[in-house]
Amino acid sequence: MTEEVEVDVKEQPLPLWRRVLMALIIICFVFAAGSMAASYLLRWQLGREISKAAGIGEPMSFSEMAKGSGEVAADKDAAGLYMEAILATFPDDQGNLLNVNSHYLAKLDSVPAGEITKETHREISQQMIKFQSILARFDKAAGMPLSGFDMDLEYGMEACQKRMKHIRAASLLMSLRVLELTSRDQDEAAAYSAMSMLRMMRVFESYPTMIITSTKAGLVGLVCDDVRILLEHGDLSEETLQKLQAVLNETIRAHDLERSFIAERIYQMAITSDLLPKKLAAKYLQDDFLDMPEKISVPESSLGKLKIQMKSVLFFRQIAEFISAAGDPWPVPLDTFEKLSEKPSPLVKAGSAFTGVFADVSAVLGSTVTTVAVERYRKANGKAPDSLDELVPDYLGAASVDPYTGKQLLYVHDDKGYTVYSIGANRTDDGGKIRSLEKGTKPLDRGVNIRFREQP
Repeated sequence: MTEEVEVDVKEQPLPLWRRVLMALIIICFVFAAGSMAASYLLRWQLGREISKAAGIGEPMSFSEMAKGSGEVAADKDAAGLYMEAILATFPDDQGNLLNVNSHYLAKLDSVPAGEITKETHREISQQMIKFQSILARFDKAAGMPLSGFDMDLEYGMEACQKRMKHIRAASLLMSLRVLELTSRDQDEAAAYSAMSMLRMMRVFESYPTMIITSTKAGLVGLVCDDVRILLEHGDLSEETLQKLQAVLNETIRAHDLERSFIAERIYQMAITSDLLPKKLAAKYLQDDFLDMPEKISVPESSLGKLKIQMKSVLFFRQIAEFISAAGDPWPVPLDTFEKLSEKPSPLVKAGSAFTGVFADVSAVLGSTVTTVAVERYRKANGKAPDSLDELVPDYLGAASVDPYTGKQLLYVHDDKGYTVYSIGANRTDDGGKIRSLEKGTKPLDRGVNIRFREQP
């Protein structure tokens, strides 16, 4: 009889390489599932941000932002003339134009009011002869309606930058002409030239992103300096002063800061449309923007894609804060960025810097508008007002606001002249010190100083 022997067979462990392989498979599966879930969540959040903006009726395209002027017959639209004149300028000469402009501005600024030498007249006039046909187009366009102006932004920022070089060159030319006419005592013509330059700023309306509006701010500052020189040296009629004041008022409006942030969001939506849910992209974004050269290429790696999606969600959340703050009166936008800057991101830094530029040019422009009103008062009353309150409502519809305080601009005067000013970025009243203390530094206050002509 055979005995049955029980054999205790123990389970042998899996080899190490199999265990490692299985662990890797599980990790990859979990990572893939997590990435898909995170990507879906982020896409949903992006779509939600777009839906929020659409729900409160904010513009979803640049064409919506440019509405307002209506359709204008092609032969009566300023766009064609602006295009011809801008493209006829010489961007490569921009540095030279800037040097010439700065030279004559300093020259006119250094002589006593009303005393400009014949040599200066001759030097500036020689510079301007070759540009007469270009400038004539700008003058004609200034008197015509503008239905819209294509900055070529949708064809790429590089194309836009090239166009901007032309616009800067054109602005320097027009500024130089104001100085030339002022130097020859052709005050009314100089004023109309300044108005042409201000009206040309309409070309920035179609795509008011931060970079474009910053360029506009610099050019507005340039023409405000020209107007100051003209007011100091010239003698304009009441009618011309009123027209100049009206055109200055049109150049930058209270809601332009908000528009710039909305435009920045529209541009970002266009270039990141691949990260949005397709239904939302089709519903809210124009087809024109879906194939932009700047459209980002979405990385093939899940990690890279998630990183971009997270940045995009952060962008839309922060830009929503910017838009909300920009809709409030000054100095709320500045105060908001001070708080946000405690935990800065690249976007917060850019938005803060842009808001500072916008506040600065608003202060200078408001001071210039007020200065024109003071000059109207002086013509009517034979003396400067004792306070800016005397200008309202006959010479100024409402007091210009200092963006750094939210209150009326400040004003000091004596028997030599007067200064209208804002307290500037340091938020301190430095008594109207609007000149730079050292080369390369910013003035403590921002505004306009007018010197009275010395009586013979």
